[in-house]
Amino acid sequence: KQVAEDAGQFVLELSLAKQLRCQDANAYIAWVDAFINQAEITKLETAESFEVKVVDSPQAMTELLKARALGNATCRVVAGYCWHWATRDSPGRGHDIEIGDWKARWNASHSYAPWNRQPGLHEEVGAIYTVQGFEYDYVGVIIGGDLVYAQGSLRVRPPVQQYPALKASLRSAGKIDFARAIRNIYYVLLTRAKKGVFIYVVDPGLREVIKEALPEGKCSVERCSSQSGASGHGEVIKLP
Repeated sequence: KQVAEDAGQFVLELSLAKQLRCQDANAYIAWVDAFINQAEITKLETAESFEVKVVDSPQAMTELLKARALGNATCRVVAGYCWHWATRDSPGRGHDIEIGDWKARWNASHSYAPWNRQPGLHEEVGAIYTVQGFEYDYVGVIIGGDLVYAQGSLRVRPPVQQYPALKASLRSAGKIDFARAIRNIYYVLLTRAKKGVFIYVVDPGLREVIKEALPEGKCSVERCSSQSGASGHGEVIKLP
């Protein structure tokens, strides 16, 4: 600003009264912020046109995206980095992610630009490092097993995380910073859509609690907690 004024330029300052991401879906953005950054899964009360659904399988998520892609909308599946990148050296072949009968692979190395530009639904799954700074019409978000609902609260499960640098940060930076990194990843993934987001959660307990938070949800917190898959899978870190 000072440089511009020194050069004799007029500087007009404007303040944004609201965010413009996710098609101006302020209620949804506030809900994601409470869920991810405050570990509070509140009821999503909104009359906004932005579409939000929790699905019971990745197959259901994919079918929704295929239907939305018929109008030439950009549709993508993104996920937390909870599956090893086995196809890194064999792009276009095999799979990395396996959830029941559903299989998929991470997007090919060095193909970030075409993955982001292609209209319709891309068959490969994007991770945080592919989607930062980009937006799509509809996004299917897979919340991996590194974020769970256990003992009545939202928790991070480090053993599931597969990104080497992030796993190393658990040893060097500690649990709090590791948990913060996981939260940041899912905040970004959940806010990439312009028209709608379809969410599949690996942990059954967290899936049902989120489903309860949506207008059509029918699950009680007590039942959801008992369904959590967090037990027996290593250490969990309660989010601060």
